[in-house]
Amino acid sequence: NYFCKKQKNFIKTIDIINFLAYTNNVNIPPPAGVGGKEISMEGNFAKNIDIRLATIEGHIRGVRQMVSDGKDCSDVLLQLSAIESSVQKLSKAILKNHIEHCVKDSVTNGDLTALDKLNQVLDKYK
Repeated sequence: NYFCKKQKNFIKTIDIINFLAYTNNVNIPPPAGVGGKEISMEGNFAKNIDIRLATIEGHIRGVRQMVSDGKDCSDVLLQLSAIESSVQKLSKAILKNHIEHCVKDSVTNGDLTALDKLNQVLDKYK
């Protein structure tokens, strides 16, 4: 019975890794901004985000290798937890930047649709 539980966790781990790897290769367009114009992250913030994404990507590759090498499930799960934490921190940084710049600028210019979009995102956000 212990083996079955461990194997189920291992299968879930593989599913998570495959999902993260798959989503890493999906080309997601940047969010639309005010008036349908695309807003890009600028300067050091964008560079920092890219570095953090590259780190997460490398971490995922490492975990995939752990799975291929048959490493212990608990070690894999620990690494997945670290990846989840990194993604959560990255999401929070992007959300804060979005509020401080995109939403603030839109509201300052009298466009309240940015608040509606933010609420829609927050409804889907974990």
